[in-house]
Amino acid sequence: MSCPGHILVTHTFWLPLLIRSHRFGGLYVHAARYPKGQMRFYSHAARLQTVSQPIKDAIIAEAPGCRERIACIPNPLPEAAYCEALPPANPREKHLLYVGRVHPEKGLELLIRAITLIPDAAFAGWKLMVVGPAEDSAGGGGAMYLSFLKDLARTIPHRVAWIGPVYDPPRLAEYYRASSLFVYPSLAERGETFGLAPLEAMSHGCPALVSDLACFRDFIEDETNGFVFNHRGVDADRVLAQKLTRLIGEAAQFDQARAAAAAKAKEFTVERIAGLYLRDFQSLCAPPALSERENLQPEIAL
Repeated sequence: MSCPGHILVTHTFWLPLLIRSHRFGGLYVHAARYPKGQMRFYSHAARLQTVSQPIKDAIIAEAPGCRERIACIPNPLPEAAYCEALPPANPREKHLLYVGRVHPEKGLELLIRAITLIPDAAFAGWKLMVVGPAEDSAGGGGAMYLSFLKDLARTIPHRVAWIGPVYDPPRLAEYYRASSLFVYPSLAERGETFGLAPLEAMSHGCPALVSDLACFRDFIEDETNGFVFNHRGVDADRVLAQKLTRLIGEAAQFDQARAAAAAKAKEFTVERIAGLYLRDFQSLCAPPALSERENLQPEIAL
């Protein structure tokens, strides 16, 4: 038995193609990844909603006639990841932190090559902490890829710690809150759609250094609440090495960016993002304009 509604939210490729009736309410298509040609078939939807500006731009490119019906509402931070306040005294280790899948598209090869280029005197006391799964079953690049990365770092074993996956949120938070800088050199031009990992680090007061992917621009401003490097050139490893060397040498920049990073992360709480969704739903359920209500009886003043 079907029930009428005001809004029907979908997040599959095929369901918007089948829903052609308003019996279930306005069709609200949630598209969290880059489109692959399907958006032109969703012109009957009341709303096309996505999570970042670059995906919104890609949807507009496929369905320009839907421009006015596209909403960009970001993903929220997981409740377990969000810190309401940083402790008054928050000492940081000389740690660069990566959290994510150990996969070629994440730019770890680029990062390790960059670290090998930094002189010993400039990197003294610092260490890269690599947290995340390499197993194929967990979305990693597999045992051979992990072996390749370790071999790449064989000349700097004291500079890299291979932690492996950490699935316990409190333990993961300890890594974020102990590290000075989060480094996320992703190369996935159309694979990264929002960039939750850097934002999660920011919520713990750990500013992020990221590649120049469009999705990160929604919440990272270079040299203000985080840092950006150009990952596209043939000498990207040298560019990253130079950026890291400068930041490590002027570590006071981390302190300046820390508060700004945590403040920006507060915009992505579950409560705030839920409110954005509710307001968007309400806008689709708003009563018709007066010009559309000419045949309705006027309200009676009591």
